[in-house]
Amino acid sequence: MPAHIKKQVIHALNDHGLTHVSIGNFSLSPAGIKAENIRFHEQGIDRIQKLWIDMDWLSLQARRVQIDGGEIAVLVQNPLDLFMLSKKLSPSAPRNIPWVIRNSHVDLSTPVGIYRVSIEATLSAPDSDGLQKITATVETAQYEIGFESLWEGIISPEGVIRLNGDIQGGHVKAGPAQMNRATGWINIVLPAGSHYPEIQTDIESGSGKIFDIPLQDIRVIFSHGRDNIQWITRARLTALENAYLSLDGDLSPPEHEMSHIVLKIPEAESFFSHVETVYKKEGRSFIMPPASLKGMKDVTLFVGLQPERRFQGGPLPFEMRLSAGANDKLRGNILLYHNDLTLRGTAQGDEETIQDLATWIQLSPQKVGSDFLRLDQDLKGWMSPSD
Repeated sequence: MPAHIKKQVIHALNDHGLTHVSIGNFSLSPAGIKAENIRFHEQGIDRIQKLWIDMDWLSLQARRVQIDGGEIAVLVQNPLDLFMLSKKLSPSAPRNIPWVIRNSHVDLSTPVGIYRVSIEATLSAPDSDGLQKITATVETAQYEIGFESLWEGIISPEGVIRLNGDIQGGHVKAGPAQMNRATGWINIVLPAGSHYPEIQTDIESGSGKIFDIPLQDIRVIFSHGRDNIQWITRARLTALENAYLSLDGDLSPPEHEMSHIVLKIPEAESFFSHVETVYKKEGRSFIMPPASLKGMKDVTLFVGLQPERRFQGGPLPFEMRLSAGANDKLRGNILLYHNDLTLRGTAQGDEETIQDLATWIQLSPQKVGSDFLRLDQDLKGWMSPSD
């Protein structure tokens, strides 16, 4: 009898897509089934420390399932990979009983690092309308990213999942971007039988940075459907009047992929002076640019992604334009190697702007002509002198 039931538990885990299942300890009692040290990965990476199933032995039906100490590793190449996790964990059978998840973790392996997310959740038995309620806490506390979130939702009798999340205490320090004191909400709808969720997000942050530019009053609105991803970002430059940064993107459909950054500054001198002050407070030195750059007014810097020039696995190609009022000062094409934050490309402009820019960013004479320059820059600490 115990061997037969153990085999049934393994089959049930296999039905969830969990292969190579091995159970360390397995026992039966009048109250139910206990399985400990369950591993379901060739290298034993994914595991459950304890699985408890309350049983009605007369009908051989489960009444409640509890998972303690679950650990799942997920490779995330794009946002949709997160929802493939639902295939691994979704209670496809049985769906008519409560589920409880305690003290569990998901390790997300992403292109920019590995992040551990802690999860506790409950799924109720269906009510009189066939709806099951979901409550959960999801949080992580790492240097690069941290947040606390509370979730509520329902699963309809047809299998539609609706989740509403409240985000508090968030921070992000990823590559050139930083956000502090982030709060907001996330709404997720996962249609029955689908791994393509509809997501709406609105996040606000009191302060942050991008490429060492201090920002405040940051707002990020994100929308994700089966065939589109869109985002809008707005922020004010800290301590500067009428100075703004926007970052917008639209990946719907992929052949019309669009993403661009626009930086607007009324007076360049005020901007550079403020950056210098911030650097000094952080104990770093700052190179003030030459007068022609520092004296520009009504400055607009546009950087736009060029998806038609991108190849898989390669750097990100951008078009760049710099203007002061009605005057074009610089334009060119650049490649961003996102793995090491290196910028390469060429730019053309008027001779004074080219020469002063080359002096400011310390380009060698071999990379500078009278009205053009070749870029090969490390963007980490890009306005600080090299050691």
